[in-house]
Amino acid sequence: MSEETNPPPPEDSNIEVGPPPQRPRLDDLLSKAVAQAGYRRIAKLTYRAEWSAEDVEHILAFDTYGTPKIFLCGDAGLRNAEADRFALQCQSRYAHPVVLRCLRESGSVPPPWHCWLQFSIGDLFGWSVRGSLNTLDYAPDALEAAIAGPVRDKLVPYVGGITTIAKSLEFAERDEGPMRWFRVAGYIRAAIVAYLAAKLGVARQETRDVLMKRAEYMANSLDTARFTPESFIDHILDDAEAMISGG
Repeated sequence: MSEETNPPPPEDSNIEVGPPPQRPRLDDLLSKAVAQAGYRRIAKLTYRAEWSAEDVEHILAFDTYGTPKIFLCGDAGLRNAEADRFALQCQSRYAHPVVLRCLRESGSVPPPWHCWLQFSIGDLFGWSVRGSLNTLDYAPDALEAAIAGPVRDKLVPYVGGITTIAKSLEFAERDEGPMRWFRVAGYIRAAIVAYLAAKLGVARQETRDVLMKRAEYMANSLDTARFTPESFIDHILDDAEAMISGG
C-alpha cells in the first residue's frame, strides 16, 4: 500500500490544539510561546534557551498525555555536560543491580537533550491536574498566552541567572520547591553536586556535609549490599576529585 493511502501517523508534536476551525499544531504554538522568553526549538516539543552559557545549558521540554493526548505538561532543566557524564558513570558503578537491569531491559535511553537537574514547570506555574493544562480548555491564542506568560514571568526569573558552574552547584544543592530532592534520582543529583564542587575546588568536607543532609534521598537506588549512602558519598567525592585531577 502506498504512502498516499496509508500515511504514517503524525508525531505527538503535530497534534492539533483548540476547538475548530482554527487548530494549530502544538509544536508551532509552543515555539511561538516560548520564543518570547528566548527559547528556540531544537527537537520535538523541546526548546533550548538562547541565553545558555558554555558551562550551563537550559532546556525546556513539553509532553502530552491522556487518551486522547489533551493534557500538556513540561519540565525545565539545566545541565553541565561533564557533570552529567560523570553522574551516569556513577550510576553504572553504584546503582542497585535491579535498577541497572531494569534500565537495560527497558531499552530506555534518555533523549539527547535530557537534563538530570530538572523540575516540573507545572509546579512552578501552579498548573492544576498533575501539573498540566487541559488544552481543550483554551482557544489557541489563549493557550499560547497561558504558556508564554509564566515562562517569561516565572521560569526565566527562576533559572535565567544560572549561567556559571558556581550557580549551577548552588541550584543543585537546594531542597526547595519546585527543585526538591525527593522528586529526582537522589544519587544522580548527588554525583552532579560532587563533580561541580570538585570542579570549583570546594573543600571536600564542605561538600560532604551538604550531601549528608540529603543522604535519605539516595538510599533507594543504591546497591545497598555494597554501599550505604554515607559510603556512596565518600566514593563519589573520591571519583570526582580523581576525574578533575586527571587521575
